[in-house]
Amino acid sequence: MDSQIPRNFFRTRLNSSETPVIPLPFYAHNTGILELQQGKIEHSGGVLNPFVRVSWILTGQCETLLTEHSVIAGPNTVSYTLFNEDRILRCLSRTCRIRWFCFDGPLAEAFFLAFRYPRLMTAGRYPEELFDELDRIMSDDSPRCIRRKSCLIMEILSSIVPEENDQHQTEKIIPQSLLLIRQNLSNPDFGLENLCEHFGISPATLTRLFRKHTHISPGRYILNMRLSKAVSLLTGTDLSIERISAQCGFRDRSSFTRFIRRSYGCSPSSYRALREQSFLEEGNSPEV
Repeated sequence: MDSQIPRNFFRTRLNSSETPVIPLPFYAHNTGILELQQGKIEHSGGVLNPFVRVSWILTGQCETLLTEHSVIAGPNTVSYTLFNEDRILRCLSRTCRIRWFCFDGPLAEAFFLAFRYPRLMTAGRYPEELFDELDRIMSDDSPRCIRRKSCLIMEILSSIVPEENDQHQTEKIIPQSLLLIRQNLSNPDFGLENLCEHFGISPATLTRLFRKHTHISPGRYILNMRLSKAVSLLTGTDLSIERISAQCGFRDRSSFTRFIRRSYGCSPSSYRALREQSFLEEGNSPEV
């Protein structure tokens, strides 16, 4: 699926600043895909967001600010912002691709809040066919298509929740697994066996659930989280390599160095220096 999805694109309705004349509780406003590179930030101030925006992570990991709390989200995670709320996303993985759509209208916010969705949720199957149809007709403001776009948004919102027979198990295990992983990143002994023991399930079952709802294995998710934390500490702090190594769950500096070298082709010190140089070349200046 991922190879067929464009890297970046944007579709909007005609006369996007005006409300369509067809009387409806809400209207599709725009849709598209955003691809961020590692370390890049998307920041849109609240005044520029006169709509409800739903963001569905397709690949990669990003850090997002939700209700003043910073959280890390991975594949198949859905979040949203309401009217005039700030939107801040920072890519933690090499790339992060986010599928999104926005809708406005007199009852848009009330309609969405009626779903009672949490700010961050693990979604069910990505409804690619619904998004594809929304893309095709987004710029068509004929009465039929205006109504159809609103129906598609309702279908997409309804499809976010996993199937009923999976929902209870997934809601219990996957979010708790992600929390346990975040809490134990500095523990070099923490891994798949610990998660299985905690939930009383087999490695095969946990791996199946993880792959279904995050598209990667538990072991790979742990490594990705450690890599994301390492990148954040290397580029955002002055901590020594030894301290960063310990905080990311490595027993010693040499194993941490091998990990970073496999990921980026250079040592942690070199990576830090290269990122600092790149930051300066982009026209930024360090704080005084």
